[in-house]
Amino acid sequence: MTDPTNEPAWHTDVAMATRLSDGPIDVGSETSYTFGLSGGRGTAIGRVVDFEQDRLETIHYDRGPMGLTPTITLRFEPERDGVRFTRTVEIEPTGLARVLAPVMGRLVARRNATFVDNVRRRFAGDSPPS
Repeated sequence: MTDPTNEPAWHTDVAMATRLSDGPIDVGSETSYTFGLSGGRGTAIGRVVDFEQDRLETIHYDRGPMGLTPTITLRFEPERDGVRFTRTVEIEPTGLARVLAPVMGRLVARRNATFVDNVRRRFAGDSPPS
């Protein structure tokens, strides 16, 4: 899950992810993301700002939809029947985006739920939609 090159398999907004840093994922690792149509088309650089092996990864992006700079946190918590995966998205809207924040919040929450469900289905042996 923390290998960003696997992200297009479950994060359907990402068309391609290319690591820019060598070695294992850790704080400071960078990845270039190319987004398809549903991801707003374009590229962004994601930089790992917090990392705990098998527990947590937080990535800050230099750009996102509408010029916003999201921070995404992936959490992995052991449970009796496996691992609970949680993905949270934080965005600080500025300017005109503040007016649209309630609508954007609902949209981000729906898209995020889709991505988390794609992960669940992938690890259950089902294929997420393309």
